[in-house]
Amino acid sequence: MKVLIVDDSNEKVRDILAVLISAGLSEDEDIDVASCAQAAARHLKANDYGLMILDLHLPIRLSEEPRNDGGSFLLKEIGRRKELRRPEHILGLTAHDEAKASAEPEFNKGLWSIVKASSDSSEWKEAILEKVRYLRAR
Repeated sequence: MKVLIVDDSNEKVRDILAVLISAGLSEDEDIDVASCAQAAARHLKANDYGLMILDLHLPIRLSEEPRNDGGSFLLKEIGRRKELRRPEHILGLTAHDEAKASAEPEFNKGLWSIVKASSDSSEWKEAILEKVRYLRAR
């Protein structure tokens, strides 16, 4: 299974990578990382993903500041642009309540889930691990 991590926080990306590797995925072969919506779109043009882990508070372009609707923007682009390959499953992550509220309508359309991710909790890491284990067991 191939996974795309879309997150602009290096610390959170490292945490996600550790979870994915502990679930048996290879960092070199199974996992791609994008730090903005534009870079994620480039990956989605070229690859099929079983899972996309999407930070909701995300810059559109690398040169821009993160936006509360950055993750929602990418989801809309995936639906709008036919050249982007749709991930089989999408898991949203955020520490920002405003970003969660902004993204919920778009996530609800696809029946995707959003997990609150904060540095003082490990629940979001466990949610990722369980999701990957479930998908790999199919």
